[in-house]
This record gives sequence, C-alpha cells and structure tokens, in this order.
Amino acid sequence: MGDGVPMLKQSLQISREFGDVGVIADDLSRFARAFTVEGSPVGGTRLLARSTALQHDIGVNVRPYVAKRNETTLSILRSRLDEASLAAGWENGQALTVDEAIELALDFEPARSNRIPSRSRPNLKIAVEQEIPG
Repeated sequence: MGDGVPMLKQSLQISREFGDVGVIADDLSRFARAFTVEGSPVGGTRLLARSTALQHDIGVNVRPYVAKRNETTLSILRSRLDEASLAAGWENGQALTVDEAIELALDFEPARSNRIPSRSRPNLKIAVEQEIPG
C-alpha cells in the first residue's frame, strides 16, 4: 500500500485542482482503506464517512467495486474500533468539509509499525485488481 500512496496523493491533488468531485470521493475512499490497513482506524473512519457523504451529496451511482471496497473497509473498522469510537469518528468525518478531508488524506504517511498483520488484512493486490471495472 505504501508504494502507491504518492500516486494516490497526486490523483487527489489533480482531482481537487479540476474540481472532479466524483474522483475526490473515490480517492477519499481509497485513503480510508489505506488509513485503516496501515493502523489508523479513526482516520479511516473519518475519511470513509466523508467519502460516502460526498457520494450521496452529489448523487453519484456508486460503482460495485467502490461499494465492495467501502464495505470491506467498514468491516475492518468494526473489528478495530468499539461502537462508540466508530460512531464518533463517523459523525466527525461527515462534518468535515471536502477540503478538510483532502488535507487529512494528503497528510497520510504509512506507518509500518502500526500495520495490521498480513494474515489479518485482506490481500490488497487482489482487492486492487478486483476494483478494476471489467
């Protein structure tokens, strides 16, 4: 995951520059997954909440691979956070402005020491390949 972070940051910056809100929502979802897998579930919760709220706000039809990624991320979050922490993070994330969420995402740096052990996390290569629409 760490190797793709610079490209994901670049994508988010370009999407912001062009005002492509649909891609911003997708990128925030990807960052939510990265935060979650890399050991920052509260940040992951906040970004996933903002991403889904943004998708709802703009009325986008969520593609199946995005919905699957979000469901998997939420499942991981539920296993890492108690119900109150998840609810508080979700509420906080929905209250973020898009710019605040983007800044949170752009500040992300993978912390290897906090990673979910590989046997406990989904295979990211497979998850990424499954996201590619066919």
